[in-house]
Amino acid sequence: MADAPDDRNPGRDDGPHPGLAGAAPAEHARAAESSGAGPGRRAAGPARAGDPDADVVRARPFNHTGPGQNSAYVCSAIARQLAAIEAGRQEPVVQVGNVDAVRDFSDVRDIAAGYVALLERGRRGEAYNLCSGEGVSIAEVIALLRTHARVPVRVHSDSSLRRANDVPRFVGSHARATADTGWRPSIPLTDTLAGLLDDWRVRIASER
Repeated sequence: MADAPDDRNPGRDDGPHPGLAGAAPAEHARAAESSGAGPGRRAAGPARAGDPDADVVRARPFNHTGPGQNSAYVCSAIARQLAAIEAGRQEPVVQVGNVDAVRDFSDVRDIAAGYVALLERGRRGEAYNLCSGEGVSIAEVIALLRTHARVPVRVHSDSSLRRANDVPRFVGSHARATADTGWRPSIPLTDTLAGLLDDWRVRIASER
């Protein structure tokens, strides 16, 4: 469930767009248009969605992660540090910002499947949240990643890494997407993070 009962809450299906997480908007558009879901249908941003003649559905992906993600994103940044510590390339201290922030994390493969479901079965003109519907703090993400780590580490919260005006909690509801298309996330976050850490082990090993 989204956190607040009013239409201003971006976690609701009918709230404002929460922003794209994990990739640039153009990358989301290319992924949607290349899915082969049918002629004429496209995922679109607000400008295109306002065209009454366009057959569009709007996807609102929340935070998502997985192997291959850039370390500019929080889960990947933490996994990269753990892999570097295991390889002896960093002191055994994970540097993070605000560990209390709560976010809605999904596996990127679930989100990609959500795009396809929306293009195939989404209702014209509707907006759909693609999310897990579960709130997880950054501290919980770190705890999950530490269960997959091969060495003990300490965690240090660096105030310089904290964002100004950080939203304390951002959790969505995929109820509309599930009702209209049958889509729901299926990959446990711990599995996603294990795969992400494995991927960073390979990438760190290949760095010189």
